[in-house]
Amino acid sequence: CSSDLVSGGGFQAFWYNYGALHSRINNLYLYDTIYTYSSGAIATVVKVADIEFEKLITICLQIKDKIKGSICSFNLTNILTEFLEKVLPENIHELMSVYPIHIVYSSVLFQTYDITSWDSKKDLIDCIVKSCYIPILSGPFSYYLDGSFSPYIWYVYMYSSISVKVISNTSSNPLHFICPITKEHALEYYKKGLNDYTI
Repeated sequence: CSSDLVSGGGFQAFWYNYGALHSRINNLYLYDTIYTYSSGAIATVVKVADIEFEKLITICLQIKDKIKGSICSFNLTNILTEFLEKVLPENIHELMSVYPIHIVYSSVLFQTYDITSWDSKKDLIDCIVKSCYIPILSGPFSYYLDGSFSPYIWYVYMYSSISVKVISNTSSNPLHFICPITKEHALEYYKKGLNDYTI
């Protein structure tokens, strides 16, 4: 049994994983299971949809400009929903069915949800948003939590053949943890992932 893990870790991990998956996306079907959560899930879905860097960064920076750089002026759940609705095609749930992808999130009772199929684009977006929910930052209280809260993910960390690794965040500003500071900053992490996992 072979498995892969595409980890979360804020916007830096998103751009890193987006780059790392560039040369690997066509081979993901070779795995028995691909576990992903949080920003790793966003990167995986975006690569399945074959969305180009320029389109992604343009939409990200437009959203960042709209919230005017204030950590108090945004709701992460709304931001992610808007972003995913803009970049993903209507048939993304069908495109995802080609790959053995598992999107993982947790409940407040630390029960793991391991989701492998979706009925629509909206259904998939709802699943990803649940997998990205961070208390306080994400808005109103949710029963569901970011996949990193799932005990099962830590089991996956220990026993999976991890090929796309998490990259740690170094910014002290929570807004920068979610949104790229500049296009150059996002490009830096994208290229790092691309270089680390070029086949």
